[in-house]
Amino acid sequence: MVMSQNYWVVFCKGSIDAADFLSKFTDGNEFVGSIQQFTNSEIFVAGLPKVLEMEITGLGFALACDFLKEAGWPQYAKADTHTKKLLEAVGFSNGSDYGTFKAMLQVAKHIDESPYRVYKVLWLMGSGRLYNKNLKIDTSRDDFLKYYRQEI
Repeated sequence: MVMSQNYWVVFCKGSIDAADFLSKFTDGNEFVGSIQQFTNSEIFVAGLPKVLEMEITGLGFALACDFLKEAGWPQYAKADTHTKKLLEAVGFSNGSDYGTFKAMLQVAKHIDESPYRVYKVLWLMGSGRLYNKNLKIDTSRDDFLKYYRQEI
């Protein structure tokens, strides 16, 4: 069966799927405890976004990571256009959502920071949007990568 790609259909189906998924937990504490089991494991941390991707229509791996990061779990970092291009260009990732996520985890571990912080620095580098200061810096991710390639 082919599902409609109409945004309203995807949104409604995703909302129902999310409610169904959350209804499997007895309360918020059980939900948080379940998430903690994933976040406490270097090996299985990527498993939770994959489960959410499979359980909830319209929620891909990157968006699941974004949801978890914004919900307060700094162990998750979103593979977005900036992080994917930057990490692939420097040879840390293959450019996929999963590869970029894993690269951010490795960088975070190496510098003893959270994956969220690694994500945020890369996002700021790529976007130039200093939203806390309501400031947009003219930046070009592509110019940076061109400079990087010349220096390497």
